[in-house]
Amino acid sequence: RWDFLDLVMDKLSFGLKLRFWIHGCLNKGRSSVLVNGSPTFEFEMFKCLRQGDLLSPFLFILVMEALHAITRKSVDLGLFRGASVGQ
Repeated sequence: RWDFLDLVMDKLSFGLKLRFWIHGCLNKGRSSVLVNGSPTFEFEMFKCLRQGDLLSPFLFILVMEALHAITRKSVDLGLFRGASVGQ
């Protein structure tokens, strides 16, 4: 499900047209599999983002920006004071 990503794009004022385009890229795709070095017939995939997709790093940055904002707000409200690593 990509609801969170859509919410992030909405909060960052992405236009509806761009959000719809990205949603379309994430929810449908065509792929094939190499069997003994030869590709099979293409088949349709749903709710996917293929490994190595050029959109992937961009979407990762959007989600990390949202995580940063949530963490910053938690710190500002005193709900999160840090974490210790190791001993």
